[in-house]
Amino acid sequence: MAQYFPKSQISPDLYTNGKEFIVNSTQKEYIGNYYSVSGQSFYSGKSPTDGNSSLLIPIPKSSYINPHEDAPDNILTLSTNLNPNLDFETNYRLVDEYSLNSTFSFKEKYVPVAQMIPPLPIDYNVGTFTRYFCKKNNENLYFGINKKTFTDLKNKSSKVTYELYTPIALPWVISGIEENVFNANKSTVFSYQNDNKLYGFSSMFFNNFTQYFQSPFNNPSISLNYTKGGEFLFPNRTNYIGYYHQMENGNYMTGKYHGEGNDILLIPLNNINISISPSPTPQTSTQSTSSPSPTTSGGGGGY
Repeated sequence: MAQYFPKSQISPDLYTNGKEFIVNSTQKEYIGNYYSVSGQSFYSGKSPTDGNSSLLIPIPKSSYINPHEDAPDNILTLSTNLNPNLDFETNYRLVDEYSLNSTFSFKEKYVPVAQMIPPLPIDYNVGTFTRYFCKKNNENLYFGINKKTFTDLKNKSSKVTYELYTPIALPWVISGIEENVFNANKSTVFSYQNDNKLYGFSSMFFNNFTQYFQSPFNNPSISLNYTKGGEFLFPNRTNYIGYYHQMENGNYMTGKYHGEGNDILLIPLNNINISISPSPTPQTSTQSTSSPSPTTSGGGGGY
């Protein structure tokens, strides 16, 4: 179905010969007609009326600066970092000297490549996984990256052009009640955007806050964990009986999957050896899967 955008924000009938975009859904290079929205988002097709438009992800251009080229299209990337108050010619001379005399060289560094990394099957048992992105510092440009690139950027590795990009990591819910998943991911994105003053970050998701979502009821690979008691305590030190799930950070919480209920943090009685009981047969009730109201037994032991 065609998406609606204000006409004033659309630049239609554009064309790319390649090496500019990849298709978000296939991760393949795109060649053909496209249109832009506010100069920040790009879609396949001549205009939104074409229908079935696919989101296009810009391919970051190389950040290596060759001071001997006649047309240094990206010279301002580095020269602005040196001294934004100098004119272009002075900056260009400084960059020339810096490139020739400094031990620092963009030739030795790789540039982050746009990648959308989907969750693994095991992530659906947890219900969440971590997504990695980065922002190009001198543009309002965001794109997905892999974990290695994120780590290199965060650690300011000499292997990557960390001076030019800001790394971003977000937890992303992929299983549970669809409405809860949507709201949780939307809240995560907007909170991160506002807290870090990353204007426009939320727009890269195009309101698709259920990306990678799978219902646990339709995914046979998702196993359900159940305890008959003696394995977990509620925060008030009462015994817990019922379904539980483990988060990506290792914490255990109530419920079959994240977002099903209150997701109350559980205290394991044995952090070293948590036995996983098979899911009970259908005659079980919904006792204590989302609220601390089971029959207590034995209290807190040594806790």
